Amino acid sequence: MQKILGFIVILFFLELFVLIQVGSYFGGFNTLLAVFFTTFVGVVLLKSRFKVLLSQLQSGVFDIQLTFLPLAGFLFLFPGFISDILALLLLVPSVQIRFQNYYSQKQSKPSDGYTKGQTIDGEFTEIRPEDENEKLK
Repeated sequence: MQKILGFIVILFFLELFVLIQVGSYFGGFNTLLAVFFTTFVGVVLLKSRFKVLLSQLQSGVFDIQLTFLPLAGFLFLFPGFISDILALLLLVPSVQIRFQNYYSQKQSKPSDGYTKGQTIDGEFTEIRPEDENEKLK
């Protein structure tokens, strides 16, 4: 948890630094316009695919192909250019194929000894030796 929090803090400061540098080069108004544009793109991407992704997740089917557009839209929502670059990378088909291959390799290996299959539910009753002796008397 501390690693994730540290990563988020570092990413925040990097985003802020890059935003200031871009703003000083292109101007504050143009930078603000670019941030609003990428936020708008993020809302459109989230709106277009998020409902489809949720309906498939609720039905128990998970296709990683459907997660790229909503995830890219989510990254576009953050103000900053590093998250926008990551979102653009998620929209590139070759990057998507690499993520799919990585995900399929992770899914094919059982990580903790648990193998996928049918789960059998049952009940048990514990019989102690002293209980068994009392029943015989």
